[in-house]
Amino acid sequence: MTFRLLGALALTTAGFALAPQAQAQAKPAPGSEPVSSHLDTLLIDWQADFGPSWHVATNPLTGTAELLFGGTASAGFEPNINNEAEWFQLARHWVGQTKAMHGVETTDLVDERFVFLPLAQVNTTDKVTVALDQYVDGIRVEDGRVNVLFSYAGEMLSLHSTAAPSFESRSTKPTIDGKLASRYAVGAFVMEQEMDPTTVSSPKLAFVHVDDQEARRWTLAWQIDVQLTGNDVTPVGHLYSIDAHTGQVLKTSETVHFYDVNGTVSTLATPGTSADRAANPPVQMPMSNVRVTGSGGAGTVISDENGNFNFPGINTPIDITVEYRGDFVNANNDQGADYITTFNNVQPNSNASLLMNSAPTEFVTAQANAYVGTNNLREWIQSRIPGDATMDFTGPANCNLDSSCNAYFDGVSTNYYNAAGSCNNTAFSVIVSHEIGHWLNVLYGTGNGNDGMGEGNADVFALYQYDEPVNGHFFFTNGGFVRTGNNTRQFCGDANPGCYGQVHTDGE
Repeated sequence: MTFRLLGALALTTAGFALAPQAQAQAKPAPGSEPVSSHLDTLLIDWQADFGPSWHVATNPLTGTAELLFGGTASAGFEPNINNEAEWFQLARHWVGQTKAMHGVETTDLVDERFVFLPLAQVNTTDKVTVALDQYVDGIRVEDGRVNVLFSYAGEMLSLHSTAAPSFESRSTKPTIDGKLASRYAVGAFVMEQEMDPTTVSSPKLAFVHVDDQEARRWTLAWQIDVQLTGNDVTPVGHLYSIDAHTGQVLKTSETVHFYDVNGTVSTLATPGTSADRAANPPVQMPMSNVRVTGSGGAGTVISDENGNFNFPGINTPIDITVEYRGDFVNANNDQGADYITTFNNVQPNSNASLLMNSAPTEFVTAQANAYVGTNNLREWIQSRIPGDATMDFTGPANCNLDSSCNAYFDGVSTNYYNAAGSCNNTAFSVIVSHEIGHWLNVLYGTGNGNDGMGEGNADVFALYQYDEPVNGHFFFTNGGFVRTGNNTRQFCGDANPGCYGQVHTDGE
């Protein structure tokens, strides 16, 4: 079987000549020599031919090389990137050249997969990986695979083997038949579960690996998947490996896995430091710290800073409900019902992508902006002062109040006006940070008196967070802003309020 990333690739049977200098002169292992010493000797010989940067990682259960890596080796031939057969032949060449290290016979390997890796897109170089799977006279070897990694030009970069270097016996003829092995497997299942299974797979022969006393051996076995499923039971399944000669249960592995329902929740919200308008439409942003509620007793979980959520141990589809409510803000809609949406039939282990406000309207986008803006300010503060818990409370953000051209903090909530008159909706990034800034003035002790300090400091939260001297681009529909940090005004002092006319200009 082949897997193509390049479209339809031409398969040919044409061979190619390998350069004589590529033939590694690996020495056979003397029978009395320790395994580690034997591999060291082989590695030294390999390094003499292909450079000193090569290394070998040993499989401690087999004593053979599991990974040869760290250098480059050329066969003196550059295969055609569109010819899989040449790449498979090149991989077999290197498996043969390194057999003394890993012990795998090339005659046991079948072509499995050719993959082109376009890594130049991520500032490295394109590569090719070739996988060869291990079979003995048509019988699969469990986890038996050799992967060879090449440069785009055909230089070998690494060789990784999980294949069997040896077998107790290469005979593929079982002593007991599959039907008897299935009865042994069902009997073992009933003893463990005290219930009869609902399904039993057809038995298949394989050379399975068994670990005994810190060593691994491969033996012929029947593999049977036995499961119990149904609406009134918790599903359970085991793959039994039954010795094909003795009927012994060699090992079992789980075949029913309880997946999680997980994914990412995001929203369309207004980007940058400008108001929501046609020329600055909403874009997708992560919903951090939001409450995500699942149906059927799944409960409620909280997303992380990137909007990722996870319902552990749920392996059936659930409905998921989200709103603009989380650990640190609860955005409300003064013009009607708060935004809430349900995503139906979210599948387990699918990494679902849930998008709120997918068809943006002013009133929903305002709630999104208030939610995202509040969380962004909290995360910015904690990025400057790790562990600062000053904003660790759930503050109401009341959006779309039926008035125009203002926003305010009243001691227990922040409040934003809908679009009306000469102004856009005031629930957007820097305005949200300014109003939360007033709340933080109270919590940090700066205060919001009539001397302008409170207004100026609330602006500082917004302007420094967004690294933007202008507060409120397009607060007004004609493009006007609210205030700017680019000014030469000096603070008048606590004892001289109103020196520039009123509290906002004093703050500026």
